[in-house]
Amino acid sequence: MVRTDKKGSVTVETAITLPLFISVLLIFSSFLICIAAVNSMYSALYKTASFFSDYGYIYHEKGIKKVEDSLLKDIGSLLDDNGTGLILKQANMRQLVEGADNYVYGEIAKSIFLQYLNEENVIKSGLVKFDNVTFAGSSFFDHGDDVIFIVRCVMKLPLPVPEKLVEGFELRGRLRFRCFIIGEMGSYNEAAPVETSVWSLNNFERGRIIRQVFGANLPSNYPVIAKFDNGKATMIKSLDHTAKTYQDVNTFKMAIKSMILELSEFNGRDYGGVSIKAGDIKRRELILVMPTNDMNPAQEFALMEISSYCLAKNIVLIVERYQEKK
Repeated sequence: MVRTDKKGSVTVETAITLPLFISVLLIFSSFLICIAAVNSMYSALYKTASFFSDYGYIYHEKGIKKVEDSLLKDIGSLLDDNGTGLILKQANMRQLVEGADNYVYGEIAKSIFLQYLNEENVIKSGLVKFDNVTFAGSSFFDHGDDVIFIVRCVMKLPLPVPEKLVEGFELRGRLRFRCFIIGEMGSYNEAAPVETSVWSLNNFERGRIIRQVFGANLPSNYPVIAKFDNGKATMIKSLDHTAKTYQDVNTFKMAIKSMILELSEFNGRDYGGVSIKAGDIKRRELILVMPTNDMNPAQEFALMEISSYCLAKNIVLIVERYQEKK
């Protein structure tokens, strides 16, 4: 008669599988927390952009820009009258002043961003921590009314992670938008008309303006893509997520996925005097322009899903938040 010790066998199997199960559970939990943290970072960034978009007119309309230009003029006159200022005269004073602007506005943006970030549930719960937040590299009003946020921060998880990640890992977000202004930059005219938001225009006019703002270099009727440069085929599309149609998250996802699919299948065309061959295309990029208005949670989560879909299609997705839908 052969006797087997089943109890001992089960104990050994449990000893082997339980740590493995716990490890998988921790990894999966960390992954979900990472997704929530990235979502929170972008949510705070969008809210910061919305704040700037609403109050950026102060820079233009309440004299700050005018004072800056006057200051540069006075500095120039002073240097002309002072022979010892030769070295300073050779410096690009406007670049120096704009650099100071960017630093000041960067610190303001950082302060607002941190306030919004600390209101996010995943941060308040202590599940994740952001350190070394910086807006270095951002530009504010250097090119008309556009603001480009570039935020970098180090994300740290409280859960057990590999040794290399103990110090956290860097997240980077980029967002471009235009501030609300009244009248012309650098002037104060209370009777000046309010600039029309592109989201109040018809699809044709909106598309034309957005193509221009985001650097299209192909004819407007060229199929699929709007820009081609150094092997990068770029589709530029706009989507108003505040529209009633896109409150249905499935419609929202399918609209963006159809853009991605169309771009992934684009293999060049000879059209309108422009010839792009399949072999010329090295990279594909979708610039998706949306209002600075908040997205609902379902839309935010859908956008994360779509990012994974883009990776599978080997397409870079860039979401640009531009102007507010009034």
